Amino acid sequence: QVLGRLIATPLRRPGDPWGVGRLGLPTAAAEIAMKSLWIATAAALVAGAAWADAPYHMRDVVLGETTKKVKVRMFWIRHGQSCANAMDRCALDQSDFERMRPKVEAALSQHGGIYNMSKLQFAYGLQPPDGNEKDCTMAVDDLSDLARKAVFFRAHDVYRDPPLSDCARHVTKQAGRSFLSWLQSKGIKLDFIGTSNLQRTIESALAFFFEQDSKKLSSVIRGKKEVSPVPYFNEISAGRDLGLQADNRPRALKEQVRLMSKAKYSSSPINDYYAEAWPRAGQQYEKFKAFLATQIVPHLSDLRDTMPWAAAPEDPFRKKLEEDLAARIKPKNHGKTKVQFDWTGGSYETGNSFLRPEYDRLEAEEVTVAFLGHGQMMKDYCQGGEDGEMPENNAVLEKLFIVEMTPGVQRGDIQFARTVMRELAGTCGRVMGGIRLSDMTDVLVRRDVAVCQDPLDVAEWTGLQRTTISEKIFGSSDPTRCMMLADRSEAFPILPGYADEVLSV
Repeated sequence: QVLGRLIATPLRRPGDPWGVGRLGLPTAAAEIAMKSLWIATAAALVAGAAWADAPYHMRDVVLGETTKKVKVRMFWIRHGQSCANAMDRCALDQSDFERMRPKVEAALSQHGGIYNMSKLQFAYGLQPPDGNEKDCTMAVDDLSDLARKAVFFRAHDVYRDPPLSDCARHVTKQAGRSFLSWLQSKGIKLDFIGTSNLQRTIESALAFFFEQDSKKLSSVIRGKKEVSPVPYFNEISAGRDLGLQADNRPRALKEQVRLMSKAKYSSSPINDYYAEAWPRAGQQYEKFKAFLATQIVPHLSDLRDTMPWAAAPEDPFRKKLEEDLAARIKPKNHGKTKVQFDWTGGSYETGNSFLRPEYDRLEAEEVTVAFLGHGQMMKDYCQGGEDGEMPENNAVLEKLFIVEMTPGVQRGDIQFARTVMRELAGTCGRVMGGIRLSDMTDVLVRRDVAVCQDPLDVAEWTGLQRTTISEKIFGSSDPTRCMMLADRSEAFPILPGYADEVLSV
């Protein structure tokens, strides 16, 4: 009413607050007209305010081509047992503290974090495993929170960027053979193979995919036969001080390649582009999703030819990604807040989640990718978080996305391409089972961890059976009990819902 009276002010006169007498209309009709005018004006102002506050996609006008949708099927594979995993059966106690202290402090010095000059606390010493923790624990002065006095860590926390154990390499190769056979039987072809920047996932990818029959590998890979370490995909141990997670801190790529060559892995399939051009440390799932949607998917299969506009320009995208998104997110907050940011010529946002039937009904091109990742991250974002189940080593889960890409979007005077990333609601599908870590560590012998000596000798920490004299002289090609776990026919089962999946055409 206030707006209406202000609009009518020039027409008002005593006894005619709305000024309807000067409109030359019957009084009732004129009053209706004036009231309609102020109602329309108020509605326009309210709508304008809502428009200004609305999400970006509500204010965008699509020009020309309509939105194109791409289905993304992601196989999320947990790495094989690492040398750090093998330490989860520590055989030492307080009496070993003086002997092991220099070795642990030397390992800390390799870490490169704030604790690299730290000394172990004598008062705490070296504590043996208890009911909840199977590794030995130690303590150093807390340099991040002096009020806390000490920070406690497990021995394997200071094993910098561990490789696969010798047993795990054999087991991972067998797991890959089972998975590739399933892909081949279903006519599924991979467009991309990625890993975290940690050595255990890179080695897992090489054993899982590239230490296989070359013809079988060629039959299931549609894209390039290479492994690409990607950013934002490393492990972060739950409840542990970030400053003492050397096992989740990647070495320099050249050093990783040197160590893998020494272990007789072929480094030729490794594509180091993302490892050189993008951040190598840390984990951030929402950043990973944005990276997947704008930097990987548009370059796959026929998309790079049919939608060249869909790939976000690398430098401005990376700059805004780092500026607008936090370095870390808490898994429990995943999906609660919309992610949205712009760069010159482009926009990215997360969209509504969907259920499996929508994905199956959608008639759109599908790309298939495989990522070798980490158990805690898979539990957090694929298995329901705190209440979820940790996947076994070499287990395969299925995560689904729908990427919606619009080439010509108008917002005010600006035109840009928009990418919306949607994610399957709920937990991931379980495609293939693996071997429980405890089953492997319970039967390890020294030959299973021969590669695990730097910065800590795993066999020394775990008290493993020493190599026999005959093995030292003549060697042994016989599989160990740990290796034989992977040779069982039921070791890597394709699980219900996937064993009977219809053959892809």
